Amino acid sequence: AVAPIRAAAAAAERKKDMFVAARFTPAMPTTRAPRRSPRLAASARRLAPSGTSAPARDLLSFSRHPFRIVPSTTAAGAGAVPASARRAASARIRANASDADADADDAPVNADALLREMADTSDLGKRGELFFVGQMILLLCVAFPPIDLGEDVQMNLSGNSFFDPLIGLALIALAGLLLTRGVRDLGNSLTPFPKPRGDNVLKTKGAYAATRHPMYSGLVFGSFGLALATGSPVRTFFAAVLTFLLNEKAATEELFLEEMHGKETYEAYSKTTPRLVPNVQGLGALLEEAAGGALVKDSFGGGGEKKEGGDDE
Repeated sequence: AVAPIRAAAAAAERKKDMFVAARFTPAMPTTRAPRRSPRLAASARRLAPSGTSAPARDLLSFSRHPFRIVPSTTAAGAGAVPASARRAASARIRANASDADADADDAPVNADALLREMADTSDLGKRGELFFVGQMILLLCVAFPPIDLGEDVQMNLSGNSFFDPLIGLALIALAGLLLTRGVRDLGNSLTPFPKPRGDNVLKTKGAYAATRHPMYSGLVFGSFGLALATGSPVRTFFAAVLTFLLNEKAATEELFLEEMHGKETYEAYSKTTPRLVPNVQGLGALLEEAAGGALVKDSFGGGGEKKEGGDDE
C-alpha cells in the first residue's frame, strides 16, 4: 500500500515543479494555481486501494489533474506592446508589402526574355505571329512608302492646308507619349504577339486607364501624324490599313485576356476604357502627368526628381 502512495507523491511533486517553472517563466505566465477537479478526485478515491489514507488520496487526485497553463493578463499586460504601436507596425508591414507588389509590377522590360520569346518556335502558329508580321510590313510602308506619286499628284490629292503639318506633329507627339507610357506600364508583360505571356498581369492604370491598347493607339496616331506632316496620300492609305489590322489584333488579344483573367473582370474593364481611341479623362491625366514632370525637371535644372505623397501609377 505504501508504494502507490510514494509513486503518487513523486508524480505530484514533478507536476508541482512543472507548474512553478511555467508560472514564473516570462514566456508563459499563468493566472492561477492548479485546482483539483472534483470529478478526478472522486475517481481517485474509487481507484485508490482499500485502506489508503485521505492525504494519500488527495495526493493521488492531485497527481492525475492535468495542468492548464493560462496566460496571465496581469503579467502579459506589463510587457505587452501598446495597441497604437501594433497598429503602426501593421500599417508599415502593409505599406512595405504594397511597395513590393508595386515594384514587381513596375519592373522594367526584360529585353533578353523578350528576345527569347520571339525566337521560341515551340508554340509557333498559336500566338498570332501573322498579326505581328503584317504590322511590321505596314509600318515599313508608312515610314518608307513603296509608291511615289510625284509632287504634283501628291499636292492635288492631299491639298495644301497650313494646319495639316501642325496636326501631324501633335499626333506624333501624342503617339510618343502613348508608346513610352504603354511600354513602361506594361513592364515584363510586354509581348509583340496577341497571345499574352504566361505571367501576364492585367494593367488598368496609367496609359491603360486611357485606352486598353495604348501602344496600338500610339502606332495609329503616329502613322496618321506622319502622313499629315508630310502630306502623303500613300502614307494615309497604309495608315488606314494598319488601323484595321491593329483593331483585329486587339480583338484577338482581348479573347486571350478574357480567358486568362476572367470574362467578367475584363468586361468590367472594357466598359470604362475604350479599345484604341483614348478617353478624355485618361488622356488628360497622362498629359497632365507629362507636363508636370517636365515642369519639375526644368525647375531642378534637368536633374530633379518629382516626389509625391500619393500613389504612383
